[in-house]
Amino acid sequence: MDAVQQQVTETIRTAMAVRGITQRELGNAIGLKHTAMTSRFTGRANWTLGELVRAGDVLGVPGWLILRGRQHVLQELAAAG
Repeated sequence: MDAVQQQVTETIRTAMAVRGITQRELGNAIGLKHTAMTSRFTGRANWTLGELVRAGDVLGVPGWLILRGRQHVLQELAAAG
């Protein structure tokens, strides 16, 4: 997994924890099967821009912000309450 994909995965994982959303729930919400989600979280497959946008919608942050990293997403989530 390259550094950007790793950062994206860590950021999504952090936002999921804050929101109390499981990997399966996020996958269902963005239209990915469990095996596809596992591939993203283990680095065997890359996140697409469309998946980031949909994940952001579910997690309550702009999809592009996921690319900026964990701190930016945590700030956005804290501001949103």
